[in-house]
Amino acid sequence: MEERPFLGLFQVIARRKWIILGMLLAWLGLTWFFLKNSPEVYESTGELKVASRDPKFGSIESEDLGSIDVLKTVERNLQSTTLVSRMIESHGLGDHLKGTLAAQIAQVQGRSSIALARGTRNVVISYRSTDPAFAKRVVDAYIAE
Repeated sequence: MEERPFLGLFQVIARRKWIILGMLLAWLGLTWFFLKNSPEVYESTGELKVASRDPKFGSIESEDLGSIDVLKTVERNLQSTTLVSRMIESHGLGDHLKGTLAAQIAQVQGRSSIALARGTRNVVISYRSTDPAFAKRVVDAYIAE
């Protein structure tokens, strides 16, 4: 006699179809509830071109500018706590953030994404917030600094 393991599986599923259907409906209901009650998050993105004679980065020779090490240094400098602190104070971003200055710096760094655009000398800066105008202000502050 030939064994059919899949036939037994389908019989179990057929007997327990109401339990499976109930769990599926509960999962769909919880997913809908979560999506309905979660806040909308906006992301603002800007690009910063690293130029060879930019006063922000000092004088960089053109052959050095193509070096990934120089671009990585610029990327790390944009993520520094000193720059973010100066940005919060000089651009008035603290009124929208909560807590002490250290907490505000952590909020900005946690919601920011700074990465090199592959094959270019551009740094892509993104910020996520529930307020689209504030997200744009933070990206503009990064570019201004």
